[in-house]
Order: sequence, then structure tokens, then C-alpha cells
Amino acid sequence: MMKKFMFFSALILCFSIAPFLAQATTDSASEMIVGVWSLNQRYITFGEYNGHPLIWRVLEVKDNDPDFIGKRTAFLLLDDVLQDGNGNVELVEFGLSNSFPDSEIVKWLNDDTSGFLTKLNAYQPGILDTTYGPDSRKWPDNAPDHRRWAGGSELGISKVFLLSVGEALDINYFINETDQSVDDNKSSWWLRSPGYERDIATSVLHFGGVAMNGPFVHSRNGVRPSLKISLSSHVFESVPVSYGLTVKTDDGNNPIGGAKISLAPSSGMQIMELFSNSVGIARFSRVTPGTYTVTVHKPGYITKQENITVPAVEIPTISLTPDSTVLSYNVKFGRYNGEPIEWDVLDIVDGKALLLAGALFERYFDASGKSVWADSSLRAYLNSNSVGDFLQEDNFTASEAAAINNGLSVTGDSVFLLSRSEVFRYLPDASMRFFDNKEWLTRTPANGEDVIVIGIDGDYGGGIPAFSRDVPGWSRPAIWVDLSKLIYDVGTNTLVP
Repeated sequence: MMKKFMFFSALILCFSIAPFLAQATTDSASEMIVGVWSLNQRYITFGEYNGHPLIWRVLEVKDNDPDFIGKRTAFLLLDDVLQDGNGNVELVEFGLSNSFPDSEIVKWLNDDTSGFLTKLNAYQPGILDTTYGPDSRKWPDNAPDHRRWAGGSELGISKVFLLSVGEALDINYFINETDQSVDDNKSSWWLRSPGYERDIATSVLHFGGVAMNGPFVHSRNGVRPSLKISLSSHVFESVPVSYGLTVKTDDGNNPIGGAKISLAPSSGMQIMELFSNSVGIARFSRVTPGTYTVTVHKPGYITKQENITVPAVEIPTISLTPDSTVLSYNVKFGRYNGEPIEWDVLDIVDGKALLLAGALFERYFDASGKSVWADSSLRAYLNSNSVGDFLQEDNFTASEAAAINNGLSVTGDSVFLLSRSEVFRYLPDASMRFFDNKEWLTRTPANGEDVIVIGIDGDYGGGIPAFSRDVPGWSRPAIWVDLSKLIYDVGTNTLVP
């Protein structure tokens, strides 16, 4: 049976409205807070730094917290990096070694005479009435072997601290690497866990993802302070300004990753677009109250639009209906070394599908040492139909090659590698980027010399380890295909001319 597109199941799209919490002045709000803290994404605001009000993300709320003598507490992280008086990122050195309790940065964070705590306390005296520590969180137990070195993320006793690597990787705190980054990807930020060597620390990169072995402790980096406050001592009122959503199958048991979700005011153009992660979660940040149109699309599923109101009294649910004419999210197209190539369908735009192959081959990015995609020998190999090259007729017939469309390719190529930003956009978390324990190349240069790779566990660790630009690396070719020139064979799950 021949059909152009196919689909097997439906989705349920669940939204959770997140609160932005502003400090209240009376105890009358204390009952309201009980319901507020149960929601997924939460914010509070208190204090200021260099004239900038500070907005904090609530990572966790804990009842009977032993660090606070059994009080109810909120674990907070600054929602942005600290800024100087001119609105620029304030860059701070870690110290002389990578031991956080002994570092200069912990002294600066907790200095009540000239450091960060002085400026915070000047605006909000007494907000930190209990210390927090020590902390025993390390790398997660299920982390790859090369991450289990993590002794030494101890916190010591301090009121203001930095997150550990384990906390930065906790999916309960950050749904993916993009969620770890700050607005406009303007800065990386320090973590308190040590690097492999005494003079190397750890950090979160400016676009998200944990740098497991860098930068050097004497480098200057952004700072996102973290702290705990007692909810028993401070009362907050809620003002909803952001929400997240979860994409699941119609039985509610299976999350759907890679769904494209766009948001637009009912009377305006689209303002936001992102993709759900491996557990089906996506988060829109700081959306103002109003009516919005939400559009959800996933290859293998029928697109659905629905209007929602933010904030809503109840969590809205959107169900998508199966359609046997919708293209599956994984297809076969062309051949390599005589075997069919399997492609993930990342996106469909105006009747054209973006396909990403598996790690097909190891090859130099550029044997002469060029790290720019436009000048690379790998680009030439992928786009030539000469004998032995990727687009040769043994791999793609003339009709198949004619369906490969370069009109939507940023590089103007028929075949290309994804950039780092495209990888993180379409595959938001590490489990979606993992491929057969192989490190695979992007087309994005690193430090002007090397090429960024996706690690064996799907993480990007600041280019460490990374393939040098003149060392062979695994390639996952990407193409846009014109679906009007192809037919989807349901029986073989293959696109054919």
C-alpha cells in the first residue's frame, strides 16, 4: 500500500501555568502559597544588585528541611547572571583552586561588608536567616563512567553558593540544556564542582550544557548565585507570568519528544517556537497574561491549533487525532554502502521535510586543517555526485537526488551537517542526541580552530573532548526533501520517487 504520509497515535498536550512570585507584606497570603508551590515552574523576586531587581527561579520546595531546622524552604537560583551598573555581565574569577569552600568566589558571594551579600541584604535585610550546607550531591549515579570522578562538590557552610554539576544536570531543575542557559545566551556561568585538575573548574556554557573540565579557575565567568530561604519566615503572593507544557500519547503514559510547539497572540504573529524534550516537556518563559494560539506539530502526528488563556483556572488539555496520511517520524531514503539509510524526520515546513541520518561514516572535517564549513573537504564530499562521494548514483538515484531540496538549507547545500544551535533546537536534551556511543560532528567551529562535536552520551561538554578539525569524526548528514516529489511506502517505511 502506497501513501504519502502516516501516523499511529494521538497526543495529549498538558499545560502548567508557572507563577512569578512577588514578596507580600502581610501574612494573609500564607494560605495561598500552599497551592502555588505545587506548580512546575516558579519564580520569586527579592533584592537587587547594582540597581537591578533580582528574579529567582525556585528549583525545589522542601518540607521539614533538616538544613533549616525542619522549616519549609525554597531552593533558589538567580534567573539570570549578575550584571554590573551598566547592565553588562559581571565577570568574576573562581579563585586560586577549584575547591569551592576555599575559593575566592564563595568569600565574595557571602561577604557582608563589600560582596554580593552586602548589596542583597541592603535591599532585603534578614532574608537569609539560616545557613545551608554541607552538600553531598555528586554526579548522578547513572552518569557515564568519565563523570564519576565527582568527589569534591562539597559546599561547606555558606548562605550564598553555586550549583553543583549534579544539580545542573538534574532534570527536575532543568528540562534540557536550553533551560540551563540565560536570556540571549549572553554568558556562561560557574558551577561549584571541581574539574579534573586543581586549576580547572566547571561551568554551564552560554548556550546551555555542562562544561565538565573547564574553564581555568583564574578565568572570568558569569555568576548565578543560589541560596535557600525559609518559607516559614517570608510570605509571597503569586502573579502568573509563564507556563510550560507536556506532550504525551493519548493513553497519557508515553511522552513525545521532538514536537514543535509555537505560541502566538490571538491577534498577532508568532512570538516563540521550541521543541519538546525526551520526556515531552517544553517551557515558555515569562509570558504575559492574555489569549494565545498554540500550534503543535510532530512528524507522525497531525498538526493541531487551539486558543488558550493565560493564566487559566484549570490546566488546559489538547488532544490530537490520528491520521493515516501523516509521514512517520523515522523513514528510509537512499542507500549507503548498499544498505538503506534510516533518517529521523526533525521538522516539516511548507511540504519539505528535514531529515537527519545516523552516524554513517568517519571522515576528516577538513584534512588540510580548515574549521569553516564553507571551505571544508567534508562539505565537498557530501555534495558531490562523483564516484565514491556521498551523492553518487549508487546511493541516490537521479529521481531521489532531484527531491533533495537546498532551498531551506542555511548553508545552501543539498547535504550538510547541523550546526550546534540546530542540534540543540531539534534535539533539546542529551538522550535525544545520543547515538550509539559515538561522538558526532556539527558544522560549528569551536574556539576558531576545532569543530564542535556532540559527545558519546549526547552531551556537549565545552568541546572537551572534541575532535580536532583535522582528525576523523563521525558524520550525521542532514537533508531537506521535497515531499511533493516523493511517495511514502507504508509497508517498507520508505520515501520513494
